[in-house]
Amino acid sequence: METSLDSVYQYLTLNNTLPEKEWADFSKIWQPFSSKRQAILTEVGNKEKYLYFVLSGVQRICAIDKKGKEATLILTYPYSFGGIIDSFLLQTSSNYSYECLSHSSFLRSTYQQLNEISNTYPNIDAILKYYQLKSGRLKIRTISPLTILKKYYSSYHFA
Repeated sequence: METSLDSVYQYLTLNNTLPEKEWADFSKIWQPFSSKRQAILTEVGNKEKYLYFVLSGVQRICAIDKKGKEATLILTYPYSFGGIIDSFLLQTSSNYSYECLSHSSFLRSTYQQLNEISNTYPNIDAILKYYQLKSGRLKIRTISPLTILKKYYSSYHFA
């Protein structure tokens, strides 16, 4: 699992720094997980339970209309965050499904674990928000992304 965590560390610290103690605590919340091809990880109407970090495989976020017609909105692949991010962050039902297009492996963490570590370490909170905004998949209904950027980037320094 060390190699997997190294991928997360490299991804998170491309544009940011993270002190050793914070990284040590952050790395403890991730659990390995794998899934078969065509497995549905999150169904429409369900709350996203995990934030995934993709280690292998390709997944899609898919919208399904009332007639059952599917449209792929986003593909996720190594090394990036995956899942239905707005459902995960807002803890609401998802309007989309998250499906593995190939055999996939991940590290994943729960909302409670990420929330606790984000509340403990402002640097981790800011880094996660940075990557969620950068991914283009964060949809906050009441706060604009510009407001989030101003709030978080004015408070934290990134090397």
